[in-house]
Amino acid sequence: MQTVPKLLDAIRNGDREAFAHAIEPEVAALRPLAVSCVDAALQVHLSSDDLLQETRLYAYRYLINHGIADDRALRAWLARILERVASNNRRRYLRVKKRGGHTVSLSERKTTPSGGEQMRFDVAASGTSPSQGAARLEGVERLRRLMDELPEDSRKVIQFVRFEGKSFADAAECLGRSEAATRKLLSRSIEALVV
Repeated sequence: MQTVPKLLDAIRNGDREAFAHAIEPEVAALRPLAVSCVDAALQVHLSSDDLLQETRLYAYRYLINHGIADDRALRAWLARILERVASNNRRRYLRVKKRGGHTVSLSERKTTPSGGEQMRFDVAASGTSPSQGAARLEGVERLRRLMDELPEDSRKVIQFVRFEGKSFADAAECLGRSEAATRKLLSRSIEALVV
């Protein structure tokens, strides 16, 4: 049986446990996207697990109204939700920061002898548990492996826009593409990570 009918049945019956069980493989497939959405500035306030949880809640509330027909459409819809949730949280963070709110970065980047970057999370300062810190590192590693499989331009556009926070215009200039082509490349690159 496909995932979508299971999810709709669970919602109609009010069975949150069945819904959670049926949607978990779809949400797990979105983990690399969730990790890529949480840039260094957001790590203080948000984890990829938070984004995935908000995505699950939204799906439970609104899936029945969207007429999703198949599993591929479901995954694309969930990816759009995840990106919106991340964008909303990023805007909220920027509003707080603009008003003078104080934040502390949890991650420290350092260069490894091989020239790569290694991320270290300060678990004690962040208030996260060691298992949460380990899960976050696993997510980062999984994302890194998946990104290594992408073509160079796809890796670069994700790096520029998601990790460095460059505007599409700046990323387009770096890539030698139009802004529209850069937006499309990012969309396709993220889809390649998710699908």
